[in-house]
Amino acid sequence: MAVVDLSKNIAAFDEQKEALRSSHGDKWALFFDGAFEGAFTSYDRAMSFALNKFGDTDFLLRRIVERPVTIPMLLADR
Repeated sequence: MAVVDLSKNIAAFDEQKEALRSSHGDKWALFFDGAFEGAFTSYDRAMSFALNKFGDTDFLLRRIVERPVTIPMLLADR
């Protein structure tokens, strides 16, 4: 399995995160080759756009505003 180096895209996202929060809020950001390519309302739209534009290559999709992880609980009486 090949190792994927996303460090350029991750660094670009981290540098622009605050500006992206201000301008795009709770969307998905797409980075390719260290450049911001757009913000999308859903993961599916972002992925579809990325695959159509860049094909099967390395890109970064990340939610601009991080959401807390929630784990559903199941409670049962004995």
